[in-house]
Amino acid sequence: MTKRDVKRLLGRPHAKTTSRGYRREMRRRGTYVVGLARSSRTEYWLYSGVPEGHDTQIVLESGRVAEVSTPPARY
Repeated sequence: MTKRDVKRLLGRPHAKTTSRGYRREMRRRGTYVVGLARSSRTEYWLYSGVPEGHDTQIVLESGRVAEVSTPPARY
């Protein structure tokens, strides 16, 4: 499934980041991150409250869905 397919089904994500953006933010906070490849084309999307009572987390690699998880939402 592509990014376009996901947006068609669920709309725009409530939040998203990339491996690079995550590393940059952690470095800004003074935290060192281990285990994320520098050249990674991985994106992380979050849909809050989708489905109701859960937060859907989608990992995309090179523009395609690699993993989906839907743990209970933390409100």
